[in-house]
Amino acid sequence: MGINRARARLAAVTLVSMIGTWAGSASAQSAYPTGPVRIVVGWPPGQTTDIVARVVAEQLSREVGQPFVVENKPGAAGIIGTEFVKNAKPDGYTLSINSTGPMAINPGLYKQLPYDPVKDFAPVGMIVKVPIYFAVNKDVPANNFAEFVTYVKANPGKLAYGSGGNGTTAQLASEMLKGLTGMDLNHIPYKGNPAAMTDMIGGRVIAMFDSAPSVIPRYKAGQIKVLGIAALSRSVNEPNIPTIAEQGVPGFEAMTWIGLFAPAGTPRPIIDRLNAALNKAVMSPALSTTLEKLGAEPAQSTPDEFAATLKKEVASWGKVIHDAGIKLD
Repeated sequence: MGINRARARLAAVTLVSMIGTWAGSASAQSAYPTGPVRIVVGWPPGQTTDIVARVVAEQLSREVGQPFVVENKPGAAGIIGTEFVKNAKPDGYTLSINSTGPMAINPGLYKQLPYDPVKDFAPVGMIVKVPIYFAVNKDVPANNFAEFVTYVKANPGKLAYGSGGNGTTAQLASEMLKGLTGMDLNHIPYKGNPAAMTDMIGGRVIAMFDSAPSVIPRYKAGQIKVLGIAALSRSVNEPNIPTIAEQGVPGFEAMTWIGLFAPAGTPRPIIDRLNAALNKAVMSPALSTTLEKLGAEPAQSTPDEFAATLKKEVASWGKVIHDAGIKLD
């Protein structure tokens, strides 16, 4: 009888201890954050992801009452900063603002990638979508995308498109488009999109994908033609430019995005707290003004919606990379 009572007393003490631990954990999560939060960006200051991250960090600080501080860890196509966050403690105090390249494209390009974007991260929410436009040299005899396809098919293997380098979104979008339309276009990679744009204006390459800040001013100045946007709907900033999808390539989309991630294992209450604050920050006037200058569009999502988008993007870009035979290691 004494033994049974002792066991019962031990079980009761254990249960009380567990309840206390759970209560303490829940309390800590509900009070999150209680100190500064670090947001890691895998690119140098001034790059689009960094610009967005700094505005978002400022808005998040206001929303939750604790400082969100951006820390740049550039290098290796975003891999260094991304891996750093993967290995961080999953407590909500080290986060990643990341983009399509490191999270959706790199898995298809690198055999030895030191992280799995789906397994190693907890998506918090999307922040922005950045549309890319299909631009051509102003002397190309085509005023819409269908006419461009006809022109290229009349000159198989004789024409070339440019990009900011092998494995970039611009190259992959072009290769996807080639596969869907049967165009025979050569690829000339450059060290960055500005050099490719310069050569396209000069006529060395006839076409390329690029983002709004580069394309739209030149388009409005009459230096280039813009035949379409790689999105499923027209941009709210440039509604007169049709989508490529509506010009004979149904479903074509190659829009890039930027979102907020935490390390896998971060408690769901913290993820939900961050998501609620992020969605408010995304719609703030300060961020809207910044996005307009970048030609980007605000995007809101739940953590589950963003997780589903990430899985879809990894599979989609992986197929494009595989079909085009692109490898960087």
